Amino acid sequence: MATVAEKVLRIVRQIDWWQRQPGKIGLYTELARDLGATGLELAELMFELEDEFLIEISEADRLGWVTVRDVVQYVAGRDDIVP
Repeated sequence: MATVAEKVLRIVRQIDWWQRQPGKIGLYTELARDLGATGLELAELMFELEDEFLIEISEADRLGWVTVRDVVQYVAGRDDIVP
């Protein structure tokens, strides 16, 4: 069974309009600086995470994400995720 980190990395890597090749995306990759993420891309990431883990993510929570690791920690810290 995949860990939360593996699932989040898979989701981030499958989004096809990042400004970096999927294999070069890691936990310390910055969403805005390294991937060129805008609000639209982050909203798509949020929707993909909601679908994968069966959770709801607020805009306020999403605004705190700087790196992929921040996303992993956010999801892993939720007590309502479906693994």
